Amino acid sequence: LVCSRLTRHNADQTGTSQHWRLIDSAEDELTYVGQKESYRPVSVNGKKPGGVKSPAASSQEFGGLMASIFDAKAHADFKWHSWTTANQRRMYVFAYSVMSANSQFMIGFKAPKAVGFSGLFYADMETSMVTRIFVIAQSPPNFTLANVTSDLIYDFVKIGDRQFAVPIKSDFHGKDGKSLI
Repeated sequence: LVCSRLTRHNADQTGTSQHWRLIDSAEDELTYVGQKESYRPVSVNGKKPGGVKSPAASSQEFGGLMASIFDAKAHADFKWHSWTTANQRRMYVFAYSVMSANSQFMIGFKAPKAVGFSGLFYADMETSMVTRIFVIAQSPPNFTLANVTSDLIYDFVKIGDRQFAVPIKSDFHGKDGKSLI
């Protein structure tokens, strides 16, 4: 599968959540083959990426985040949370947590670090497809990036004559010093 990913990096350098502005944007070509995702920069701020610094972006949206939760090596703890309805479909909601010692979830820009994390995932009652993953990262003490959350939403998209479950939206938030990102 080959598709495009658009990343918009917004920040509020006042830390008040009242003054968000676009810092930069990037388009990548995402290739997903053999349960591995890879990215090739296409443009940064509307220009070819040669020599231009790419904005901060996660590389775990397509399959990496799901693997970091459901891989047996994660030793994730799962608990029933609740029922909900989304897009007129009944959903199971489960809470999960992964200890930092077993984690593949990385945060940080200059020196990424694997951290423990927890959150909720939503699964369609009829298809059992995971439709949403919400993450709360456990930043280490004195780490520059704090209050990290990620919200990843999947949906069915028609590709050719078949329907595939793919990520359609990903929101990443955190605090880097005084700035909200």
